[in-house]
Amino acid sequence: MTIIIDRIEEDIAVLEESLPTGEVSERRVPMAWLPEDAREGDVLVRTEHGFAVDERETAKRRAEAAAVLRKIIK
Repeated sequence: MTIIIDRIEEDIAVLEESLPTGEVSERRVPMAWLPEDAREGDVLVRTEHGFAVDERETAKRRAEAAAVLRKIIK
């Protein structure tokens, strides 16, 4: 399952979680539950203490999105 910060609304993070069925579930959690540096588009992993940002997967997805955008703009 992949968890992504879709957007931040004041002090609430709206998370999208892909389920094994292929469906996407939306969940709202307080920003206080997330790492201080968490931002929109970050991929999260669950830990025993809450959530952590998956830096590698986040960077990979940002690079893929930038490549698509460059293609569209050309």
